Amino acid sequence: MSKFIDDQYKIIREEEKKFAKRVVYIIRALKPQPWWNLFIPFMFVLEYFARKKDIARFTEKHMLFKEMALSAACWTAASGDPEKSRQEMLSQLRDHWMHDQQFESRDLYELLEEMLDLLLEHYLQLLQTMEKDYTLMIRKAYPVRAHYQDFLDRMTRVEMKIDRSVVEASGLTWPDPYIQSKQKAIHEVRKRDLSEIY
Repeated sequence: MSKFIDDQYKIIREEEKKFAKRVVYIIRALKPQPWWNLFIPFMFVLEYFARKKDIARFTEKHMLFKEMALSAACWTAASGDPEKSRQEMLSQLRDHWMHDQQFESRDLYELLEEMLDLLLEHYLQLLQTMEKDYTLMIRKAYPVRAHYQDFLDRMTRVEMKIDRSVVEASGLTWPDPYIQSKQKAIHEVRKRDLSEIY
């Protein structure tokens, strides 16, 4: 893989990490805090470490599938063999499913596969812009705002289906309050990004 593609990989990966961090900030802002927290000495220190822990946990989950798709996109850009790269990506998904997942839902597996394909297509479009600035990547890959909005809407739909499938496979009740706040935070970050880019 060329240094140029590797640089693009790092730029996109860093943007995804920033995205995760911003989502956590909004989730925590949406969570009501007990009034008595105001009277706890050094509460800001406890808040700092709690926020740091939440960011690390959420980023790890957020990046898992993003990195699978981004790596596949980079190998596609470098090799010119999209099918081989896609099969490697799906092989990583199968390994994760067999060794790390706690669920046996076929529907959930197919939704994750759908999300990976969507991300692979998106990341490949960004890499093909030959830009090393994330905003320019988005603008060149999606010259029309409506096209980028369409991608975000498709991502939102599949993410919501995945969230619901995870909740149901876990035996929890839908709607789940945390999932709702997460979805609201993701929507808010994407809306802000869209306004800043276009």
